[in-house]
Amino acid sequence: MSDLFKEFAAVDAKQWKAQVQAELKGEDFAQTLVFDTQEGFQVKPMYTHDDVENSEFLVEENHWKIVSDFLPHNAIDYSSVDGIQLNSSQLNEFCPTDNELIIATYKNELPNLKAINHNTFLDWDFLGDLAEFGNYPGKSQTEALAALHDLETSNYNNILSIDIARYQNAGANHAEQLALMLLVANEYVELYESELILSNILVKTAVGNNFFFEIAKLRAMRILWANLCDAWHVNSHITIMAESSVRNKTVMDKHNNLIRTTYEAAAGIFGNVDLLHILPYDQLFEERKAMSLELAMKQQFVLREESFLNWFADPLKGSYYVEFLTAQLCKKAWDIFKRLESEGGFVVGLKSEKIQKMIEKSANEEQALFDSKELNLIGVNKYPKEKDDFVQYALKKYPKNNHQVLVKTIAPKRLSEGVEKDYVQN
Repeated sequence: MSDLFKEFAAVDAKQWKAQVQAELKGEDFAQTLVFDTQEGFQVKPMYTHDDVENSEFLVEENHWKIVSDFLPHNAIDYSSVDGIQLNSSQLNEFCPTDNELIIATYKNELPNLKAINHNTFLDWDFLGDLAEFGNYPGKSQTEALAALHDLETSNYNNILSIDIARYQNAGANHAEQLALMLLVANEYVELYESELILSNILVKTAVGNNFFFEIAKLRAMRILWANLCDAWHVNSHITIMAESSVRNKTVMDKHNNLIRTTYEAAAGIFGNVDLLHILPYDQLFEERKAMSLELAMKQQFVLREESFLNWFADPLKGSYYVEFLTAQLCKKAWDIFKRLESEGGFVVGLKSEKIQKMIEKSANEEQALFDSKELNLIGVNKYPKEKDDFVQYALKKYPKNNHQVLVKTIAPKRLSEGVEKDYVQN
């Protein structure tokens, strides 16, 4: 068979741009089709191989693990999922087999030193707790560090996590989330006084609604983690757990959350996550239904068993657009990381409120886009229902720290909160 590509002349970027310019019929190319991102770079309408410096497969296989929430006092069959996420109060209510995958989540508290079984990942990030709740678990860095050292002899798969989902849910942009991952990891190395801690960390992130940016963010995580480990002369493979974002979830027209979490899950899979957790569509309500949890499981089953997304490793490798986004996010994140590190690191950045102000600025910019309807949430600021029944259901309350705080807290904030409040009042 002849090589068909040899029969056609190569088309370079200038020729593509000339063709696009002709289609615009006199309108300015840059003003019409190029837009600025929150991360500080521009996105064009077309990309070629000239925009890609290099392209390598970031993973060799794609066998993500399906992780589910746990809903006590309901006869739900968890046997078909790969793993269960449990908070500290639920660990005594669930009896796994010895090899069943468990994600043990401890927020604003010290963890148990013994895992529930021999296949438990520990989701515990005490520097992240300082950022979100204003205090260390155990109420001092010394106690948290002592617990970390005690975990060295535990039977967990890891002894620490870095939870950057909390920064995404507070409004940090993609580059800032990646930079904070690096900053926190670097701080843990210094606190632990050993770079070997990098081999014992689970990285947890949230996937939002900007599909290709989220894929690029996840791909950039692996590149940046490898760069950080190279700087510390450590050979460490990153384990990424992704969950659906809370920032873009709504209580108005709540079933749209099912659609949002499905494409967020797809982005996570295309971004090569290791563990994937979809939040139920009624996650924001005090009383969650067993059906919503079952649907969250089945969303991933469909993506794996019917759409066969697990057949392909790093499927968007070679996409000029995604490769460009990945490279740009790596560059922007590394620059932010170096700046914050030179200013004293993560804890110093929290105490000076430079990190809080950085996230607040990005959150306000995104909120302004939502308020002006340049960024839409269906059922809220676009195509809202005339009547919505969410007002009759109690919303889940965000846990607050009643103690005196050491730093200004970084709390999650949903884009639709203002619209929902106005709906209730009116």
